[in-house]
Amino acid sequence: MDPLALLLKVDRTLLEGFSKRTIDRLRAVVGLAMVLPHIEPFIAKNVGKEIVKDELVIRYAWEKRGDPVPFDAHTVQRLFDRTKEIDREFLRSITGFSLRINIPYDRVAPLRLQRIKETLDLSRLVMQEWHAGRPVRSVITKPELEQRLLSIFTLYLKETLAMHHSVQLPFLLAPLRDWLARELQRVMNEVTIQLVHEASAWLYRHRSAR
Repeated sequence: MDPLALLLKVDRTLLEGFSKRTIDRLRAVVGLAMVLPHIEPFIAKNVGKEIVKDELVIRYAWEKRGDPVPFDAHTVQRLFDRTKEIDREFLRSITGFSLRINIPYDRVAPLRLQRIKETLDLSRLVMQEWHAGRPVRSVITKPELEQRLLSIFTLYLKETLAMHHSVQLPFLLAPLRDWLARELQRVMNEVTIQLVHEASAWLYRHRSAR
């Protein structure tokens, strides 16, 4: 499998695993039985949207794998603008849901711009090494790799949570908004730490994509 296809597969596996583990843990939270049917489909669709965004960024990093020039703010902004198109398609896809959402770009934009930049940098580094037949551990330590993955996932987590105030729950569930946000944050933090540890361990020991 070529480096691009492998990294896209790894990213999809991570995000789908994040969605599944988050939902599984939320099911175990006492008091969420009434709320979960309203948010479970949303979480799944939201992760699908993020997979598409990540693919956009990772493919661009692959195209620029031989370019030694750092990714500049203009490049990151152009990719951000394209992710907003994906957002619009996502919002159209959830029109039949009991949830309503408006994306607060004033809070989301700084988080997503930073996540795009960090994803570009790490993706290019990983694919450059795989393309040359070298393991990632030849250029980065395991703690650094884990920290960079954690930073990217944490930015995704913060972006997701930044939107919770704009989500319009059904009338009877609206009073639960703050409690739900706290529980969601707690669960997502736990899942993030676990997944990042597993992903960094796999990436670090994997020799190459060849």
